[in-house]
Amino acid sequence: MGAGFAPSDGSLMARPSNRDLILDTLERLIVERGAIGVTLEAVADEAGVSKGGLLYHFSTKSALFHGLLDRCDAQIDDELTTAPDDPAELVRWTIGLAVGSAERPSRLWQAVIDAAGAGDESYDARLVEIIERSYTPLQRLGPAVAAHTRLVADGLYFAPYMGTPVPAPELVDGVIDAIVARLAD
Repeated sequence: MGAGFAPSDGSLMARPSNRDLILDTLERLIVERGAIGVTLEAVADEAGVSKGGLLYHFSTKSALFHGLLDRCDAQIDDELTTAPDDPAELVRWTIGLAVGSAERPSRLWQAVIDAAGAGDESYDARLVEIIERSYTPLQRLGPAVAAHTRLVADGLYFAPYMGTPVPAPELVDGVIDAIVARLAD
């Protein structure tokens, strides 16, 4: 059948690469078992690849976990290309992304966040860099409005991971309007 496989709708799709299959498996295992309990052997076994096949793509457990951060980096790059120039729209866009993520939590980001603090300082430092980079468009809002926007977005984004409810949409809209009003100050 070549490089593809037929999904249930009959169309032909490319198979995920072994690298992607390994990272997909790692995401799932971290969410299910926690980062500390994940071993290279378990990832290889669950992904259906040999340990040598896994080591071909990721020479260490740290490199494997950094593979998830590579995915986050690419996602942030994509999102940053859509950041609006207008300050009010930038506030709405930033908080809107957080609300969207709260409504549809990402397994990738859940795994990445769950893996933080598991003992790999280079991983933790890179995660902080990626998160900081995600907020670079806010720099043009001024320190107070940027910080306010970021704190609201972080609170909304992390709510599902912490098990706290997301405020009602009308309350979020009111908070956004209050931040946007600060832009005129």
